[in-house]
Amino acid sequence: MADLGDMFRNGLGRTTDCRPMLEQIANQRTKEANDGEIFYIGYVPNTEEETKGLPSDYYEGYEYYRISPAKLLFRFTNPTQ
Repeated sequence: MADLGDMFRNGLGRTTDCRPMLEQIANQRTKEANDGEIFYIGYVPNTEEETKGLPSDYYEGYEYYRISPAKLLFRFTNPTQ
């Protein structure tokens, strides 16, 4: 199981400086708070091919949310699907 909080703070495998991403997120939240357009982004790969070369957490997320019965729940809670 992935520790998503740690991953978003420190990057998966500690290879990414997340500060620029966090700044973008803060800016987007400010826009949305001021009635700006909501921006959606998916973080679960759509195909098994997209998981190639990535840490196993990505495949496990793909498998759970795109293949298992949980995909039905995810479909209704993810407006980009």
